[in-house]
Amino acid sequence: MIKSISSSSFENKIKNVLVDNDDCWFSSHNEDQLIEINLSEETYIKNITIEYQQGFACEKGELILFHNDEIFLSPLADTNTVNRKITQIKVKLMKSQDLYNRFCIYRIIIN
Repeated sequence: MIKSISSSSFENKIKNVLVDNDDCWFSSHNEDQLIEINLSEETYIKNITIEYQQGFACEKGELILFHNDEIFLSPLADTNTVNRKITQIKVKLMKSQDLYNRFCIYRIIIN
């Protein structure tokens, strides 16, 4: 289902959020972060859940979904209801609970 994943910082660690282990992705500080997930084919997605480390969660962000020429934008939540076919996901993290605006994600679960 997932073709590739990339991030705006520490790209070598972002793949850890797709597997169920104790590794995580920790962003750089003081800037917006972007995570891009490309799907191998058009896929019906019910929801997307993001599991953060306490104290490094996103307080303000956007979920951007792509399907052909359509773009769907919504505020980011820990669990995001999607219920549509998509080909690409972008997660824009803008404001963290952390003083230095760092984010720590353990898992991104796509159902």
